[in-house]
Amino acid sequence: MNNFNSVDRVLNFFLPLAGLTCLLKFTNKLTLSVMGLEVPTKWAWAVFVVFTSVHFFTTWRFQQSARRFMQHSSVSDRQNAFDKISSSGGPWVRNLLPRRKRGHFYRMKWRDPSTIFSYAAAAIMLLAIIQFDFNHPWRVTKYSVVALIIVIVNWLIGSRWAVTLSEFTSDGEHVGVAFTKPHAPVSL
Repeated sequence: MNNFNSVDRVLNFFLPLAGLTCLLKFTNKLTLSVMGLEVPTKWAWAVFVVFTSVHFFTTWRFQQSARRFMQHSSVSDRQNAFDKISSSGGPWVRNLLPRRKRGHFYRMKWRDPSTIFSYAAAAIMLLAIIQFDFNHPWRVTKYSVVALIIVIVNWLIGSRWAVTLSEFTSDGEHVGVAFTKPHAPVSL
């Protein structure tokens, strides 16, 4: 599943970038170098809007290839693909426990390492975007709202690929359901 590897690479590029942005901000460095481009840390939100767009596109590509794969594969092929991705993928999927729908939501389990990692990544992204200038409360509020929107959108995008990947472990009875109906968000 090369298309999932693209999702994984995108996530593995931007999380360290978010961490570096946090470090720079908390050490009073005002610029970040991204691919040779100097970006003020107060513009981190723009970098993460670009990240969100790339995250969406790579997730869409993964879903398209997953749909084709699920339509033309056996239950054991899908389980093998899930096992390979969850054993060799990055921290977003390493030892992933398949998401199962409970009520209106796909629930994440606290014993799933990707759950802890996802929450930590969301917190780091929030900290990277918010401008903690308490002399200007409106600025803090504005950046907090923007950060929250970006994190929620990325969480919803991540929910799409996590549920799609989880469907590889289904018995084949519900294959393709994820592609005809919108996913409910993943929550606790």
